[in-house]
Amino acid sequence: MFSLSKKQYYVIISTFLVVIFLTTINLRVSLRKGRDAQRKLDVRNISRLLENFREEYSYFPESIDGGIRGCKTGKIDELGDPIFRACNWGNDNFAGVPLPSDPHSNLGVSYYYLSSGTHYQIYAALEGTTEAEYNPRIITRNLYCGNKICNFGLGYKETPLDKSIEEYEKDIEKVNGDL
Repeated sequence: MFSLSKKQYYVIISTFLVVIFLTTINLRVSLRKGRDAQRKLDVRNISRLLENFREEYSYFPESIDGGIRGCKTGKIDELGDPIFRACNWGNDNFAGVPLPSDPHSNLGVSYYYLSSGTHYQIYAALEGTTEAEYNPRIITRNLYCGNKICNFGLGYKETPLDKSIEEYEKDIEKVNGDL
């Protein structure tokens, strides 16, 4: 029979605990990275959908409380154009495609959309501060992606993410006026 001393027993138990601890940490990091990869992919896909919407209607949909007003109601206005309503992240089709929701939407995290009709910004809150796309300059805007501060985003063409669309459009007007 094989018998262990108390010291050997404690060494084995300690080793197992360290392995379990390290495995748990690595699993949590992997899950976080997976959620952040999904957020980045979702924001890129939403950006493409916004571009498709613009191609069809010649403007980007209005933003309402951080959401996209671009889901069809089935009604048309007096000019024959569709009437849009605010889309619900994860529950509606936008431009014919299901609109994604943040992987932690059940915890109150969401994407955040801003638009002037000619420019847009779409934001997310990455969990990992070491992600290459994590942008501390976005944080200074204090935009909320649900209950988290947004720190990643994409904008139309050169639209900066660290200033409002209105500021950017005023800068463009100033440059064009100086020409």
